[in-house]
Amino acid sequence: MRSLRTAVSLFTVIPVGGEAELGEGDAVRAVLWMPVVGLLLGLAGAGVMIGVDTGGSGGPRRLLGAALTVGLIALLTGGLH
Repeated sequence: MRSLRTAVSLFTVIPVGGEAELGEGDAVRAVLWMPVVGLLLGLAGAGVMIGVDTGGSGGPRRLLGAALTVGLIALLTGGLH
């Protein structure tokens, strides 16, 4: 779980605690957790899209959902991408 915490702290702005310095091999193990971090971020974005879409479907509502999702992911990653 330490490697997952390291991955979350490296690739997002979510404070998860942990040590300030990386030990030997910590970064390598954190990179292996990147797909999991991406999945968690994607699930958060999907939740926003589903939440906006429950009020009704239509072009403007889908555009709003997409904009809010991109904004959320940019906020969570610190504009990393």
